[in-house]
Amino acid sequence: MTKRSPLDNPAPAEHAAEIRRLGKRAVEDVVEIGRRLTGFRASDLEHEFGPSISCCKVMGDEYPCRITPLAMLSGNVVYVLFDPRDGRPFYIGRTNKFIVRMREHCQVSRTRHPDAYGRGAHRIDLRKIEIYDAGLTVPCLPLQALSEDHADWFEQALIDALPDLLNRKINSLEPRERRHVFF
Repeated sequence: MTKRSPLDNPAPAEHAAEIRRLGKRAVEDVVEIGRRLTGFRASDLEHEFGPSISCCKVMGDEYPCRITPLAMLSGNVVYVLFDPRDGRPFYIGRTNKFIVRMREHCQVSRTRHPDAYGRGAHRIDLRKIEIYDAGLTVPCLPLQALSEDHADWFEQALIDALPDLLNRKINSLEPRERRHVFF
């Protein structure tokens, strides 16, 4: 007979309370990381965290952009893009192809129609252009998710918890399910 641990038969209310506490701490940690990134020059970020990712080609109305990941992860990843001028997160996303997605984020346009790629894409492009014009790179904090469902949940929880993001979206969870999972 195997020995049972308290986690084998969890008390749901206790675990829910702990999940909410850890979720609030995760949001606080994201905000603190952003605060500490304020004013980092591109060369400082690259020295501390490794090379930036940039768009391979710039032509037409495309504009150069650089993103510096604070870590390289694979699999399901939730990520936070920060504005290094004030340290505030401005975009939360998720992907299972992190490098590819970062390169896509580097393809920005001054003239893209505001609704061409969904609501807010134009505002996100303009923010990245402003950062590049200031001689800075966009810091990106990747967070490992256990599964695609976990990534959906975590992305939406961060979007709901962090104010003033340029992307405000609702993922695939039904409203009935959503109200129980956020901190």
